[in-house]
Amino acid sequence: MSKARTATANLLGIRPGDGLPLALLLLHAFFKGSSVVFFETPVDTLFLKTCGVHWLPYVFVGTAIVASIIGSAARNSKAASPPESSCLCC
Repeated sequence: MSKARTATANLLGIRPGDGLPLALLLLHAFFKGSSVVFFETPVDTLFLKTCGVHWLPYVFVGTAIVASIIGSAARNSKAASPPESSCLCC
């Protein structure tokens, strides 16, 4: 391994054997970011063009309410489940 690569790995705290999982996470982040650019941006644009700006505050408030309800349900279901179960769908 080159000195620059070793120095970068030491700086970031990457241990031997962490390369593949890190590369997979970076690849996942890349595709997640690409989906935001190529899908969510046009959807937001179409929403604004179709429904108008006057609906935007209602969408933000509605999203916050729905996210809060889902978060509360997830917290309550985890509290009721045994500790070994860390997945909501299992």
